[in-house]
Amino acid sequence: MYLILQQIVTFGYAVARIAPYPLPNNEPYWKFVTGLNVSTNGKFSKADNEYVHQFPLGEERNQAELQLIKERLQNKSELLKLFSSKFDEMWGGGDMSTFWSMDNTAQKSWRIYFDGAERIMYLFAIGLSCVSVAYSIRSNNYAHFFSCSLF
Repeated sequence: MYLILQQIVTFGYAVARIAPYPLPNNEPYWKFVTGLNVSTNGKFSKADNEYVHQFPLGEERNQAELQLIKERLQNKSELLKLFSSKFDEMWGGGDMSTFWSMDNTAQKSWRIYFDGAERIMYLFAIGLSCVSVAYSIRSNNYAHFFSCSLF
């Protein structure tokens, strides 16, 4: 869906003559530079941003980013801690969408209710998935089991 939407937007920009060329990813390694930064728990780092942006966009910046990635892949124990922390945050942490969408609004106090509703919906979906998997196993419908386990 992401790629289809990207192609539609690219086509729309070309038709509207906003951008005559496709929307490229000029920094294919940036997500790894950011994601492997142990000191920021895999989040944006101003220091990384300043370091990388001293190089011109293109091969020189790509090489600088690759060098950072290689350095960060050296310490395996720190990477294990980073991935464990990221896993905990991804599956146990709160959804940050309410922070980003409501933090600077008059409804800031509503965040706690929306976060609670999100948790309830998540647990409900997981519960239904577990019921569906149990039903699939009980009825020996393994094709259905496979599709449920993808959820």
